Amino acid sequence: MDLVDGTSAVADVTAGLSVLMAAGVAAIALSIVRGPVGRSCGFSVQAGSSTPRRSGLSFVGRWVRAMLGQPANAVLDRVVGRAMVVVAVMAFIHVGLAVLVSFTIWGHSMVRRRRTARQHEEKVSAGLADVIDLFAVALLSGNTVAEATEQVCEWSEGDFADAFAWCNRRVSTGLPLGDVLESLPARLGQQTRPLIAALVSTERHGAPIAANLAQLAAETRSDRRRQAEASARRLPVELLFPLVVCVLPAFLLVTVVPVIVETVSNLQITASP
Repeated sequence: MDLVDGTSAVADVTAGLSVLMAAGVAAIALSIVRGPVGRSCGFSVQAGSSTPRRSGLSFVGRWVRAMLGQPANAVLDRVVGRAMVVVAVMAFIHVGLAVLVSFTIWGHSMVRRRRTARQHEEKVSAGLADVIDLFAVALLSGNTVAEATEQVCEWSEGDFADAFAWCNRRVSTGLPLGDVLESLPARLGQQTRPLIAALVSTERHGAPIAANLAQLAAETRSDRRRQAEASARRLPVELLFPLVVCVLPAFLLVTVVPVIVETVSNLQITASP
């Protein structure tokens, strides 16, 4: 009996360690999926953009992310810590439930990151042509690229305003404007690379930029129009699933089912003696 009890205790300890490992894997996956700060989601989760109050969850998440070599970020630390606690609590209920929660958290974080990145890309694409026009107006007015960047920062909003404000702060510390501008596509998106390349070329070599900006604005609006047309063509396909699953059964229930019930009733009456 003692041997059986000892084996059961060892099995319980092993199961507990497995659960903790599953929780760690879930938190690691969540941290990796969310990725480094500001890589593909613009400025919504940048380090230093907000200073929420530190808590125990944040310390747990910071410890896990520090083991992975991730930079400190209060938002991501709190998310990872919350995931660790949730999975650990589920482990006391059932090991399989903890593993299921781990995969659920991982899948949710992946979907959320992709959705956030897609929304950020759409916002940048929608406002890129206007930003190009703003640069054209500022540069044709006789301003330098640095002055034009400051003015566009004041005139624009959202991710572009944050990006150019960051650029101005970096330049004010003594960094070359061309080097700072070259890092903007990694923050705003690769669709801004032609604009940044034109600005860097003008800043470093004095290349004419008016014609390039006019062409870039026209091409950007044309690409945006093609994307809108593609989205409109995808709409019938996306509506097919709710149409078949929701509308069609209701239509059959309202129109076909009463006819079948009435027909069966009439047949029963006719067949009865």
